[in-house]
Amino acid sequence: MCSGNCPRVLGGWLAGCAAATVTIYALVLVVLGMRLGGDAKGLVAVSLVGLVYAVPIIFIETFVLSGLPAALVIWLSEKFQLRSGLFFGGAGAAIGGLFDVLLHVVSRGYTAGKPASGSLLFALAGLMAGLTYWLVAGKHAGRNRSSDAA
Repeated sequence: MCSGNCPRVLGGWLAGCAAATVTIYALVLVVLGMRLGGDAKGLVAVSLVGLVYAVPIIFIETFVLSGLPAALVIWLSEKFQLRSGLFFGGAGAAIGGLFDVLLHVVSRGYTAGKPASGSLLFALAGLMAGLTYWLVAGKHAGRNRSSDAA
């Protein structure tokens, strides 16, 4: 899988991590903007501080936490030549939602019937990451398999 596909796959994964980071950051800014009640100066200050501190942390966490599950999804897509945006978007949403639930369980313990607070946010970020991966690399999944086998 790795001969000619590695740059495409790695670039797609990094683009997906960036898309998830931007999605999380943008939605957090929207929520903060609603809570600040139209204080434009306060929102600009918070967003600038967030760009310097929060965005790199979000990106690194996304990069680290998505590595193994994304590798599994990418491997499956390459092996079975799955090129559907629905597949990558759904897998990304599932990975994002699952990680939020796991982080919630680890940090607060399991609470039956009560969803994790940010599951929808992380599922949306995962959806955007999966669709971004599909745009960059996923729509070409498995195309070089016949040349790899030879």
